[in-house]
Amino acid sequence: MSETSRVPQPAAAVPQDRWELDVAEKPWDQAPFDNEPPIAGCGFEERLRIKRVVDQAMLDRAGLADLDTLIDHDTFPIPSQKDREGYAPFAWRYWASGLVDFAKVLTAAHRHGIQSRRVFDFGCASGRVLRHFVVENQFQSPSQRRDLWGSDLNYRHIRWLEAHLPEIKAVFNPAIPSLPLEDRSFDLVTAFSVFTHLDTFESTWLCELRRVLSPGGLAYITVHNEATWEDLRAEAGQGSGAVSRHYQSLLAADPEIDKKLAGEMPAPRLIFRFARQGPYTSQVFHTTAYLRQVWGRFFEILEILPRYHFHQTVVLMRKPT
Repeated sequence: MSETSRVPQPAAAVPQDRWELDVAEKPWDQAPFDNEPPIAGCGFEERLRIKRVVDQAMLDRAGLADLDTLIDHDTFPIPSQKDREGYAPFAWRYWASGLVDFAKVLTAAHRHGIQSRRVFDFGCASGRVLRHFVVENQFQSPSQRRDLWGSDLNYRHIRWLEAHLPEIKAVFNPAIPSLPLEDRSFDLVTAFSVFTHLDTFESTWLCELRRVLSPGGLAYITVHNEATWEDLRAEAGQGSGAVSRHYQSLLAADPEIDKKLAGEMPAPRLIFRFARQGPYTSQVFHTTAYLRQVWGRFFEILEILPRYHFHQTVVLMRKPT
């Protein structure tokens, strides 16, 4: 063997093993980011569009500054559309959706007496919601700023956060349940559009979130339930002409989905698998009764809020003291 043949190939030239693709998304990604400008530099028209989406009264209830002030203080870049995990085709709408969810989270925390000094966003993507925690920290004294953590199985998202939102402690988590976090670490845990895709290890992930929550801590998790099922029923029969990616993925997983949508959910927990490889494989639905019966074994369920995150339902739960 020649000396040159012993030189390792660049990582991009080495094929990824199947197990790597099954436990992580883009584990070897090194492609550069193509960001969009910060929202702080947006013009009058974009601000008007944001104000049509974000209700100032909602911000007031959450104890936040006025909308223009929040826009002016977010000087961080916006990830490109390919790095937004499917959220919003336009940067202003992506930013606004994150702010709406942030305000709802804070309002829920206030309502249930949670201080939320230490926050963990499970499946945080490129910081759609967490970035607003970072902006809010600018209005706090150093001793009052929240300690912010996030994890995701898409390694590219972790790289984005490391590069552009360094205040967030971003960690990679594999699809196999394991969080590199200490027990009883957080007052507040959020998970947007995560359990909507967890076809395996659901209860184990619930236990991991329970482990890292402090006693009395709050979990804010979104799911598909009967309300989502009813919303999708409106798209039945439209086939490739349907608007939502959600319906399209169900149709790809089950050509008979229209017949199923015509009736009630046929099982307490439904899994529609649209891919056979990789961590993103499924759409998952839960009935409210299932959530209370099964998830209620791990947490005290405080509220179930239909359509509180687009077509998804928010489940608010407390870790027992």
